[in-house]
Amino acid sequence: MVRFIALVVLGVAGFALVASIASADVVLLKDGTTLDGDVKRAPTGYLVTQDDGTVKALAFDDVKSIEMATAPPLTNESAKEKLASFRRSVEYGDDINRIIEKYQRFIEQNTGTVMEADARKDLATWQERRDKGMVKFGSRWVMPETRAKLEEAAFQQASNARRLIKQGKFQEAESMLNGAIQEDPQNAAALYLRGLLQFQQDHLMPARRNFEMVNVIVPNHAPTLNNLAVILSKQNQHATSLNIYDQAMIASPKNADVLNNVAEAIYSMPDAVRSTPIAQRVLRRFTEQDLDLARDLEKQHLHRWGATWVTDEQLVQLKQAEREAKDKLSARVAVRCGEGPHHQHRPRHRRK
Repeated sequence: MVRFIALVVLGVAGFALVASIASADVVLLKDGTTLDGDVKRAPTGYLVTQDDGTVKALAFDDVKSIEMATAPPLTNESAKEKLASFRRSVEYGDDINRIIEKYQRFIEQNTGTVMEADARKDLATWQERRDKGMVKFGSRWVMPETRAKLEEAAFQQASNARRLIKQGKFQEAESMLNGAIQEDPQNAAALYLRGLLQFQQDHLMPARRNFEMVNVIVPNHAPTLNNLAVILSKQNQHATSLNIYDQAMIASPKNADVLNNVAEAIYSMPDAVRSTPIAQRVLRRFTEQDLDLARDLEKQHLHRWGATWVTDEQLVQLKQAEREAKDKLSARVAVRCGEGPHHQHRPRHRRK
């Protein structure tokens, strides 16, 4: 059975999004719709942070192109809207030096316009935040000591939600997690647990989006990679799933849960996938790590059996059952072929 790694509470200190792949304004989707926002690349697609701070996950196959929006002729009204749009675009950034650089470029490009004075005031505010050593938490810039308290509160909130999940109080847990994520869209622990809840309710696509966001916020977290690979496999995206499993094995070598899942994935993969480079690479890495893990677990009298590990006693019983099953099958085949012990040759009666 595929194992979904659950109830892992992630710490929230020091999380940072990866660098943006583009400063695109518009994402054009294949269904003809568009999305505005800051675009970041995820392992299986793109994450678009919109002006209101919400993050939407898009699969690579959903995106037709990423392009810059065409600016309308600049009037006083459109100038105000342009500045407002620019403010929204930087408000959700987490690199204060990069935000200051953007403001400096914006001012250079709009020198002499009605926007310049207000943009310079904004720039002064951001420079003051940098000089004070302020840091980002959620949608707010706070002093480091304040962020530490807020992070502790967020961690505690995720822990409380985890406790509710274990008690089966899913609606209460989900409400608490949604509140935590609304307060801090980059709360990795809350996103992870919400993904777990959604997976348990068989809401695969929302669960996948949450784990993709966690993977951007906390790269190389093996439980997140494992869970994402499980979902992709259920969605019949076998090659992509194997690629994520490969990342999980690199992130946490000899992780028994991950290797058990990989064993099952290798066994059940379609023939068309089995000969691909990613499948061969995963098989090699799995074989190396599984042999190492087997040597370690042999000291604990545990042995690989399919996609799980069994004790010495269980191994003897399973092998005996396997032998008995093979013997029964052989006997049935022999009877059908006329070679079994119950087949009697009747003598022919000669006519006189």
